[in-house]
Amino acid sequence: MTGDFVRAENLSVNLGGKTVLSGVNLGIKHGEFVTLIGPNGSGKTTLVKCLLGFIKPSAGSAVINTRRTGYIPQSYTEKGGFPATAGELIKSAGISAGMKSSGVIISREKIMAELKISSVLNKCFSDLSGGEKQKTILAMALIKKPEVLILDEPNLNLDPHAYAKFLKLADSVHKKHKITVIFVTHMVSAMPVSSARVVVLKKGGIYYDGKAAPLFRKKNVMEEIYG
Repeated sequence: MTGDFVRAENLSVNLGGKTVLSGVNLGIKHGEFVTLIGPNGSGKTTLVKCLLGFIKPSAGSAVINTRRTGYIPQSYTEKGGFPATAGELIKSAGISAGMKSSGVIISREKIMAELKISSVLNKCFSDLSGGEKQKTILAMALIKKPEVLILDEPNLNLDPHAYAKFLKLADSVHKKHKITVIFVTHMVSAMPVSSARVVVLKKGGIYYDGKAAPLFRKKNVMEEIYG
């Protein structure tokens, strides 16, 4: 896996006396779009957090060969009446990445237009719909011009219609910004079109790593993944 942009080698993680990941080896090239699939508790989020440096491996290593990473977590917390607007949050994300105020405004306008959320610029984040919140968080990641974008279970805060739109958006972002994307989900029924490669995690290890088409042609694919 030498030369991989994102890499896990013999990665194992023990949390609370439980083995969550065991001997995981994964290499992702620059510009790839990989979907990480697996049942709840299979270790998907733990793997992502190891790559990001949020969790220290019990053994092995996990690394992303750039500091320019964008991460959309499974869930986000907010206190009632949180006063910041979508525009303020996106601007703040840009400034925290070292951008000048004037440059942030220009980039923010372009990204919000691309994600079709210009109308929520001055709306409080807490008042936005699930889809608008997800897109605002995505804009906060994109304004930092990441080389790697990790989307962890983006369906959890979206209804089916909004999720279908988000899948198309993930494809569009990958193609336009030419960034490496890791899309995490437990839903095999809906995947971004751009993701030709699928990595299946099961019981803390990699069960499948390859092209999507051969995997989903199997009649018993659901049983294989979730059984």
